Amino acid sequence: MPNAAQTTGVLVGKMGITTGWTEGSIIGSINWYGTTAMVTNYWSSGGDSGGPVWRYDGAGLRAVGMHVGSVLDQNKKRIGAAYIPINTLLDQWGATLPVFAKTLTFASEDAPSDSIDSGGGTLDDATALSPDVVDVCPGNDCVLVNE
Repeated sequence: MPNAAQTTGVLVGKMGITTGWTEGSIIGSINWYGTTAMVTNYWSSGGDSGGPVWRYDGAGLRAVGMHVGSVLDQNKKRIGAAYIPINTLLDQWGATLPVFAKTLTFASEDAPSDSIDSGGGTLDDATALSPDVVDVCPGNDCVLVNE
């Protein structure tokens, strides 16, 4: 899912080893150690970091990002949970994520004889965030908690 489509109010899901499958909406963004992370109201806890964040809608199941931790205010009250958008991560690592059509091409000798072309591609959408996403911690007055 392109970063620009990850706007306030968009429903996303997260899978974490501690809290399992939880869902919530994007409520804003935050500077997460030099990278813009999206802040959501899905539940998370220690051990969930690195878990996938996704969206399932009319376009199907799409990778959205990777969960990185919780966001607390200065009084250590939980504001939400944060994830880094998938395209941001891919750009940082110089990686691509294959996108497959309805059919796949097998590359091994073990492939069935009726293998057909995948029509694959890669996610290369712009990584710019939508301008209507609000910074939930203006002036960086939040505490970032890695999980």
